[in-house]
Amino acid sequence: QFIAGEADAPYIYEKAGSAYDHLLVDEFQDTSSLQWNNLLPLVRNSLAAGQSVMIVGDVKQSVYRWRGGNMQLLLEGVKKDLPEFNSVIRETNLSCNFRSRKHIVEFNNAFFSAAPGILQEQPALQNSDLITKSYPTEEVRQQVAPANMTGGYVEIRFLQKDKTAQETWKDMALKQMLGVIKQIEQDGYSAGDIAVLVRSNAEGNTIAGFLFENGYRNIVSPDALMLGGTPKAEFLVNLIRYIDNSGNAVAASHILYYYNEHIRRTLKGDDLHFIFTDHRRAAAAKIFSRIMP
Repeated sequence: QFIAGEADAPYIYEKAGSAYDHLLVDEFQDTSSLQWNNLLPLVRNSLAAGQSVMIVGDVKQSVYRWRGGNMQLLLEGVKKDLPEFNSVIRETNLSCNFRSRKHIVEFNNAFFSAAPGILQEQPALQNSDLITKSYPTEEVRQQVAPANMTGGYVEIRFLQKDKTAQETWKDMALKQMLGVIKQIEQDGYSAGDIAVLVRSNAEGNTIAGFLFENGYRNIVSPDALMLGGTPKAEFLVNLIRYIDNSGNAVAASHILYYYNEHIRRTLKGDDLHFIFTDHRRAAAAKIFSRIMP
C-alpha cells in the first residue's frame, strides 16, 4: 500500500501510472482514506485505459483498524469514488474457505452469524446499518473446502482478574500462554509449529522476553528479539553507564529493578517504590546495599 501524503499523489501517478497497467490491492480493509486517495488516480488511469484492477478485502476484518483502515471504503467508498466505471465493476464473494479446517470454518460461521445481533444491542450502533452491511447473512457463512473436511481447533478463554491480586490480566495471559505452549509440545508438536499472534510490536517484545526467560531461545520475530531490547542487554548497558557516571539515576534504577526481578528478588510491591523515586544518588551505595547485600 502507498503511504505517502496527498501532495505526493501526482508523483506516484507519474512514476507508477506509466509502469503498471494492471493493479491488485490486497487486504483492502486495512486501507486508510489517505492511502486510497493516493491510489485513486492510478486506479482511474488503469480503468480508463481498459486495463483491470482487482481489490481484495474482508470488511469484517476492519474491526482491527490496522493503520487506520476505513471500512466504509470497501462497503461503498470505491463505487462512490468511481461512478464513471460502475458499469464494469464486479463484486464476487468467495463462499468457500480453502485456508482453514472444518472446525475453524464452522466456528467462524457461528460467530459471525451471531455477532451482528449482539453488536446492534450496543447503544452507539442501534440506529446504524453499518453492522448489517458489514455482516450480511448470506455472505458471512463459508463452505469448507473438500480437502479440509476434518480437523481444526478453536478455544476461547475469558480472564477474570482477582481484585485483591496484583497480577494484571496480561500477566495471567502470559502464564496461560506458556501452559498452552507446553501442552502443545507434549502433544508432539515442535516449537517451529507454534505461532503467537499479537496486536502491536510492544506486545511482541513482551511475549518474546517472557518466553526467553522461560527457556525458549529460538524465537523467530523480525524485531521482538533485537539485542538492544532484551532485558539482559539493557541491564549490561546500564551497568556500564552507571560505572561511567555514578550519578546516572536512570541507569541505577534499571540496574536495581532488573536485579530484583531476575536475579535475587528481595523487594515486593510498594517496597520497589524507592528504586524509582530516590534520586539522591549520593546515597547510591546505601540503596544498592539494601537490594544486593
